[in-house]
Amino acid sequence: MDWLLGSWERLNSSADQQTFEHWQKGPNNTYLGFGYTLQNQDTVFKENMKLLQIEKQWKLEVTGVHEQAVYFTFTKQSIDGFTCENPANEFPKIISYKLKEGKLMAEISGGADKIDFNFKKINK
Repeated sequence: MDWLLGSWERLNSSADQQTFEHWQKGPNNTYLGFGYTLQNQDTVFKENMKLLQIEKQWKLEVTGVHEQAVYFTFTKQSIDGFTCENPANEFPKIISYKLKEGKLMAEISGGADKIDFNFKKINK
């Protein structure tokens, strides 16, 4: 999943916000991500993400949003993308990432709601 590595800026944020994600390799074949949203130079949202294997199953761990870590289990994986799910989570239930034409496309969904995140790679 080296295609995730680097710094990304969201292209489809609202006009008064900027959203970023930064991904790097961690120890023991993990990938560490940090996402945040700025509004008027103030951080209004942040989360930590980790891609890791638990009992030979890839998972996405999300912390910083809830009191405890939330885990999403990979249900699909390709050379340039993945989908992971946690049906017990209120929202989102499904998280997808895909590299398409040099851009990082992410989607969170759960039931009728869906939010798209379109990122371009930046140098930071």
